[in-house]
Amino acid sequence: MPESGAVVPDGERRERTGSRDTGPGSGDQGQAPGGGRSPAPAPAPARFVALGDSLTEGLGDPVPGGGWRGWAALLAGALGERPGGVELVNLARSGALAAELAERQLPVARDLGPRFASLVVGANDTCARPSPSSGSRPRWTGRTAH
Repeated sequence: MPESGAVVPDGERRERTGSRDTGPGSGDQGQAPGGGRSPAPAPAPARFVALGDSLTEGLGDPVPGGGWRGWAALLAGALGERPGGVELVNLARSGALAAELAERQLPVARDLGPRFASLVVGANDTCARPSPSSGSRPRWTGRTAH
């Protein structure tokens, strides 16, 4: 089961699927006992960024101690070649609309440079869509981001 997420810039949650950090500053580098150099640290895990709404956030799938797990955390655990091989950054937010995902979540995801990404959004747009008789247009214009 993934560890609970840590807060990182812009409030997204990062979850590691089981391994501990062996990156710079973790204390795993330098002199080995007996004066030799310690082996090189393990490569950084691949990153999986999940974008979306409450379905991706994990709403309704509680974990002991608080917070949500959801399908993205389960998928991240299955993507790696070894336990802890994939880091999850879950950018999803309950109530998100497609326009919010494109404007807020997508730029952060791009900056993170993930190896894997998922995008599940649209239910809130459908439920929030005004009726044709109201004369107003939905907020999402159908643009796609590249």
